[in-house]
Amino acid sequence: MVFDLFILTAIGFVLEIFAIKFSGAVFKCAPSAAISLLIVFVAVVRWNWWGLLTVPFMALGVYLGGVNMDYFDYLRAVYDWRMYLSSAAGLSMIGLNSIFFIKFKTKKIINNMGLLLIMMAVDYILVCGVQMLIYGVSTIGAGEMVYYSNLDEEFHDLRLIGEFGVAYNTFGLVALGVGGFVLRSQGVLCNAKARILEDKKNAELDREFNKFTIEEGDCSIKEEKDNLQVGTEEVGEASEPKTDEAE
Repeated sequence: MVFDLFILTAIGFVLEIFAIKFSGAVFKCAPSAAISLLIVFVAVVRWNWWGLLTVPFMALGVYLGGVNMDYFDYLRAVYDWRMYLSSAAGLSMIGLNSIFFIKFKTKKIINNMGLLLIMMAVDYILVCGVQMLIYGVSTIGAGEMVYYSNLDEEFHDLRLIGEFGVAYNTFGLVALGVGGFVLRSQGVLCNAKARILEDKKNAELDREFNKFTIEEGDCSIKEEKDNLQVGTEEVGEASEPKTDEAE
């Protein structure tokens, strides 16, 4: 489990930094989730509640992608502890999928395209809604969050940009949908623990089958040897001269 989550987190963390920078530059916005939606979703599918261990690192990827955003200084200013907190809180909502995976079995939900699409859509709405709510609450009492940009020489409302940056998380929704179905076709989107137990059971069955086949083969070889020996003895007896009768 640890190695599996480590690989998922490492890949997602790097991709999230570049995805936030890319989508922010293209849409001139402050997205709060991109590849992290897919990574956390996959982690929860594979390990249920344990998959939420990826959340703090994915939120960190969002933050680092934002503060390293090129050209748009007023967008970089949005990414602070508030954005980190709201991103982490929103992504944590994906953990609710574990309730349904445990109750109705992960395999049954993942193999049903309709249920899978509904789950992805609900996850996206919950993540964006909670992110917007937490960011709004965290800015209460912060006064006017206005930033003067030297780039366009205009004032920008950071609170407004931060709260409605979730509207541009569509890149993350596309990544979740496309990536999720691709990974499902590759057998990655599954309950890892159940898959390990299933593989172990199949391996034991294969060993039993191979053992039975070998034993059956040994019995057949022994039977053939016995038959061959009996045949040889009969041939030998038939070829012996009947000396008594000749005398």
